Amino acid sequence: MSEKKIKFLGIPVSLKRDSIEFSCKIGKLNLWNVYYSQKQIKKALSPSSPKQTNRSNARIAILLKGGIGDQLIGCNYVKALYDKIANNKVKIDLFCSPYIRDLFLQKQNFIDISYPEQTFNTNDGKYDLYLRLDRFPVILGYNYAKIQKYSSLLKYIRVLENFKNKNPRFFNHGTSFDGISAIYSIIQGKKRITQCDVDNFLDITEQFKFKINCPQSSVLKEFHLKGEKYITVHRGCDTRHHLNSNKLWPLPYYNELIKMIKTHYPQYKIVQLGVNEVRCPPMKNVDINLVGKTQLADIPAILKSSFLHIDSEGGFVHMRHAIGGGASIVLFGPTSKEFFGYSENINIRSNVCPHWCEHVLEKWDESCILTRNEPLCMKSISPEEVFSKLSAKLGNR
Repeated sequence: MSEKKIKFLGIPVSLKRDSIEFSCKIGKLNLWNVYYSQKQIKKALSPSSPKQTNRSNARIAILLKGGIGDQLIGCNYVKALYDKIANNKVKIDLFCSPYIRDLFLQKQNFIDISYPEQTFNTNDGKYDLYLRLDRFPVILGYNYAKIQKYSSLLKYIRVLENFKNKNPRFFNHGTSFDGISAIYSIIQGKKRITQCDVDNFLDITEQFKFKINCPQSSVLKEFHLKGEKYITVHRGCDTRHHLNSNKLWPLPYYNELIKMIKTHYPQYKIVQLGVNEVRCPPMKNVDINLVGKTQLADIPAILKSSFLHIDSEGGFVHMRHAIGGGASIVLFGPTSKEFFGYSENINIRSNVCPHWCEHVLEKWDESCILTRNEPLCMKSISPEEVFSKLSAKLGNR
């Protein structure tokens, strides 16, 4: 295996070309092994082209954490922050996953420069405010002498500091209190997309604050979807979750649902999406199986033109909402449809279990509280129920 050692932003880096692996002292970009070819590595390692900026302005560094959905919600937060307190007075550099930058942040005016998330360093002294966004934004450090000149920004810092002081559990235990933070937000009338808006300071709503360009024609042509009426289906979750996560609807149920769709709505092609056949096993009777055949860059165009998307709660659902792709049928089990569900979607959850259970158990996505095995909530959503909701949506189309 050939290996090349370089320094990137002062960080010792080892590039192993055969495995497409990037590693350094502060972490590893595992997702690149899935989504990035060797030709894309050099581009992904580089920061975006900086705009012409006044370096006397205050500068903010924001680190986004989590998977696709989390980081898209994070980008929406950054746009809201820019609109409210930054604009031309304060410059924002974003540290995020390269695929988020490449797919969704090109030519967006609310970001000055974007970097790979692994290069975020609160000790570099380059910024006047350092923020990290998980479920809530957290301040990692700031330069009071510079920030005090910006009254709105200083006020916002006080809001965040006060919130953290009152709710340390949301910040001191990793993801362990994500379920509790969801309940906290639901009581306040918030959803996942608005959860980060502490005290409603940024006026974030369910609607994305920036338009994402989504070129479609060439992608649809490549996968023989141009001019076709189709429904996309997906059963999978990112590597933070177990391969057979309790968030996933049973595969035999998908197969039965597809059979019903093809019988009653033969005019629609069924297109299965997924990263690979290990995490996204092939479904029966799909017309076009794209599992393992697409790059992540292809997915927004495919989702945008899909008449309907069927999935469990996860990144593709958030992506479809972000690009304005239309309705999805979303199957909920251990996570809350009130919290994660979007208004345009058909959000389905069984009432067999009285409450969603995200993070109640340490391994909540692997072990059902009631059965200690397969999740009763997901098994109780029948293919017939989903098809009934689908038929109401499709009608005679």
